[in-house]
Amino acid sequence: KTSTAVSFKVTADDMTAIGERVIENIAQYKMNEEPVKETNKIIHNQKTDYEIHKTSDPVDGVVDGGSTIRYILSVENTGEATLNNLNVTDAIPTHTQYVPNSMKFSGGSGTAVMTEGDTLSWNVSGLKKGETMTLEFEVVVDALEANGAEQEILNTAYAKLPDDETPKESETTRHTQKLS
Repeated sequence: KTSTAVSFKVTADDMTAIGERVIENIAQYKMNEEPVKETNKIIHNQKTDYEIHKTSDPVDGVVDGGSTIRYILSVENTGEATLNNLNVTDAIPTHTQYVPNSMKFSGGSGTAVMTEGDTLSWNVSGLKKGETMTLEFEVVVDALEANGAEQEILNTAYAKLPDDETPKESETTRHTQKLS
């Protein structure tokens, strides 16, 4: 008997709107007049996954009217495939005003399309396995109303792939403004 090895390489396309994909492969062969036979089934699992975290500068604590708070989000691709079409949103916190043009992104090989408004959004694509992208923006704290003893400024970001049923939440930052 003579044996022959055949090999080939394939490249799977990017996962653009799905969170998990299974790629199955079975080869068929035929020798002379024998019936068609199949090889073992080979299964490859591709899965997208990510984490979102949030910090701020200054860190949680007391802030004064007119102070600037910088929010820093980090999105890490913890999955097996390139992360595409991840929508990250962050509403401008109550008792603050967005600093125009302060939205930024950096890190990783991906890109982010940014949209400003009452809720900021970044559409992150091309973030490779193990990479982290940082998203940032700034707000200025409103003056405290004279009749208010204190007000709380809370902020949470959300991230969602197109096929996610519910978005993932970042940590919530907490700042307090007190009447002096």
